[in-house]
Amino acid sequence: QSRSSAASDVYKRQAYLKPEFIEKQMTQWHYHSFTWIEDVNTDTQSFVAAKGEHLVVCFRGTGSGKDWVVDANLFKTDSFDGKGRVHRGFKSALDSVWDRIAATLSTFGDDKKVFFTGHSLGAALAQLAAYRQATSGTNPVAGVYVYGSPRIGNPTYKTVYNKHIGDKTFLHINNLDLVPQVPPRILGYRHVGNTPNRFDIGHELSNPVASTHDEDQEVERLDELPLELQ
Repeated sequence: QSRSSAASDVYKRQAYLKPEFIEKQMTQWHYHSFTWIEDVNTDTQSFVAAKGEHLVVCFRGTGSGKDWVVDANLFKTDSFDGKGRVHRGFKSALDSVWDRIAATLSTFGDDKKVFFTGHSLGAALAQLAAYRQATSGTNPVAGVYVYGSPRIGNPTYKTVYNKHIGDKTFLHINNLDLVPQVPPRILGYRHVGNTPNRFDIGHELSNPVASTHDEDQEVERLDELPLELQ
């Protein structure tokens, strides 16, 4: 797990660079195939790379004003298979590139395992994409290594997600990073997968304290909260 996590951290950082540089770097790491996938309307960027018996799908995180519009859209919508509800903005961003990602994965046959990774907004997209692959794709999901991810869906979605790939999903949080604390739990959002791994102020890896949030206080919209909580 530690080796896969370290490698995924490198991959997700690559996604912030220019496609030409990323492809050159991946070639130096002996990846024999590289496909850049982008949607300019949603400003969503990702790439698929292949090496040996595995594939990597990596998503870039927040990098522009359009991305922040996606991040700030707190409303939920049905997940792609109708099982649970997810962040509407994240789902829309993934929808804009998913068909091309799935088509790219299909060119390698169905015997290669797939790793998903990303940072921040990219981490949210990586988890949504991994669930789609696990429930509708042919290549098996081998691991989901994400960094600084916001919460992506409601408790029902967390349950169905974890049933498929919860034990293969590893979220890493850097100290007091704000992004993993949003959208707020009081709006019905949850992290998926294993208990997140947190790096404390001394850079030691530990598990965060479980939330004591009262589930009964959840609302769908911020304007449903008392003014002081808004």
